[in-house]
Amino acid sequence: MKHYSNYAIDQFTRHVLHDTSGYNWLMNNGYKELIACIDAIRDDKKAFSFLMENKHYILAAFVNAIWDDQKAFKFLMDAKAFEWAASANLINGDDKAEEFLNKSGFKHYVLLAHAIQSRIHDDGDRNIGPLGTFKNIFNIYKMENLCYFVCSRGLLKSCTFHSSTPKSSCNTDYSYLNNMII
Repeated sequence: MKHYSNYAIDQFTRHVLHDTSGYNWLMNNGYKELIACIDAIRDDKKAFSFLMENKHYILAAFVNAIWDDQKAFKFLMDAKAFEWAASANLINGDDKAEEFLNKSGFKHYVLLAHAIQSRIHDDGDRNIGPLGTFKNIFNIYKMENLCYFVCSRGLLKSCTFHSSTPKSSCNTDYSYLNNMII
C-alpha cells in the first residue's frame, strides 16, 4: 500500500476543488493515481482501469466504497487502509467517521472527503440546472446509460435520469475484486 504524505493529500484536495495548482503538483510529482481516483469517482471507466492496471487497489476500492460497495469497504479494512475506509464512510454521511479521522490525526482526509462529497453534489447539480437540463434534452439516452450508480445515503438524489438496471459500482466490480485477491 502506497503511503501519501499530508501534503500530497492536501494537493489532491485542491485538485478535487478545481484548483489547477493541485493538479499540476500531482502531475509533476508522480501522483497520477490520485488524479485518476477523482475521475473514477466521477464514473470515468478509463480512470478506474488505470487504477487497476497500475495496482492501485486501495484507491480502486475507495472509489467503489464511496458508492456503497461493502466488499470494497471490507477490502479497505482488511488492508488496514482505515483512513480511506473512514473517508468513504464520511462521504456517505457517517459522522463517526469524521470523528475517527480527527482523533487519529487524519484531518487532511476529512477535508478531502468533504471536497469529494461537494464535487459529487456539484456534478449532480450541473445536470439539473437550466442549462444542464437543456443539454440533457438532446442527450437523454446517453444520460440514462451514464447515471447508473445507486447510493443508499442519497449522494445521487439530484440525478434526474435513472438506469433501468442500477448497480452499486463500476461494471468491472467483480473482476476488480478477483484481481485484488490474486
